[in-house]
Amino acid sequence: MPAYQAAVENLVAQLTRLPGVGTRTAQRLAFHLMRTQKDEALQLAHAIEVVKERVRFCRECGNWTEDEARAENSPIVRQLRELYARGMAEFQERRQAEQQGS
Repeated sequence: MPAYQAAVENLVAQLTRLPGVGTRTAQRLAFHLMRTQKDEALQLAHAIEVVKERVRFCRECGNWTEDEARAENSPIVRQLRELYARGMAEFQERRQAEQQGS
């Protein structure tokens, strides 16, 4: 790798930490970022910062979310799902009984 300034070397090193990004790709990305307008590069940095601050992994449903408590994980929604599942099970039992009785 050619000798770059410390700031560029640090950027390349940080980019190589991304999955699937080797040194050559990191250099290309770094050069692209250096050629873009400052506000465009800062928008990318800001987007990363916002995601890191706001998005979290929901242990209940396994999705990424910005919500503190995902609506589909609320106790009411869980109860509705359980009621639906029980109702469907009862419906299927009755249907099977009717088919066997016919």
